[in-house]
Amino acid sequence: MSTSRLSDALLKVARARLEDLGARSEANLRRATSDLYYALFHAICEAVVEPLGIDPESESARKVFLAMYRQMDHGTAEQKCRSVARSGDFPQPIAAFAKLFVTLKNRREQADYDPLATFPVSEVMNHLQNAETRIAGFWQADQGQRTTFACFVALRFKDPEKLRS
Repeated sequence: MSTSRLSDALLKVARARLEDLGARSEANLRRATSDLYYALFHAICEAVVEPLGIDPESESARKVFLAMYRQMDHGTAEQKCRSVARSGDFPQPIAAFAKLFVTLKNRREQADYDPLATFPVSEVMNHLQNAETRIAGFWQADQGQRTTFACFVALRFKDPEKLRS
């Protein structure tokens, strides 16, 4: 897989939206919130395809890569991340990542669909710092644990233990 990650790019965009003091409108705070959620979402997708070890240049490799990358469903991912955050089945960095995923998914839905929701700068900045920390911890976690988590969350497995056997 390419060394540049979409998850990293989304973090950078969110940071840029927040660092531009003149552009801290409610719309940009909402977009930053959405970008942060999608950074975590794409980190999971990236972890699913990581074991493939391919940079999809050929048409057949590209099809496999995209088919695996696009397996994750937002609602199912939220449910499974909620389960992971409570279960103790994964190391702390992955459980913390899962917990933040749930938080940011709910805030992203408010940002995109609730015109009455507010997004204080301090909250969005806190989410940015947490997302940067949690994504870094996610990529530093054991690759086997990361892959097991990503496949459990993104693919249609009901039990992460079946991925470990």
